[in-house]
Amino acid sequence: FCQMFLCYLFGHNEEALNNAVSAYRHIEIARGQVYFSFFHFYDSLVHLGAMDNKPVAEQHAIFRRIDRNQRVLKTWDKHAPMNYRHKILLVEAERARVTGRINAAMDYYDQAIKLAGENKYLHEEAIANELAGRFYLFQDKPKLAAAYLKEARYLYERWGAAAKVKDLDERYP
Repeated sequence: FCQMFLCYLFGHNEEALNNAVSAYRHIEIARGQVYFSFFHFYDSLVHLGAMDNKPVAEQHAIFRRIDRNQRVLKTWDKHAPMNYRHKILLVEAERARVTGRINAAMDYYDQAIKLAGENKYLHEEAIANELAGRFYLFQDKPKLAAAYLKEARYLYERWGAAAKVKDLDERYP
């Protein structure tokens, strides 16, 4: 799981995907541990991040996996929305991005960022801002992208993720 998370965080999508597949084979062992709940969220983000250039049949399998992960998160969300709602929304933002639903993606990113911030999930607020920034770069909206990426950098810095701050500085000077 940790390797999956770090690879995802630093944009090593194929390595993150390989680690996600490996972690999935052993996820039941982690039931009751904090990694279990994080896995379903990051597994979806990893798979959505690696969707480009996948064959249609593989994309369908990925969407089924994401649906399964979302069902788990939504079950937990009923009892603790402050811990899970922003995660669900961020996955939906990435799904909307991948499927070309631009307006939905914009709304989901902003909702996820807002709730992550309100509930003090600093690192996930940073990730949501970074993903929104990338989304806007792809939409050829550099001013919007810059605002989200600057906020992501600030949040990563507050989180103490010096290597990630350096990564952002190098990737988006």
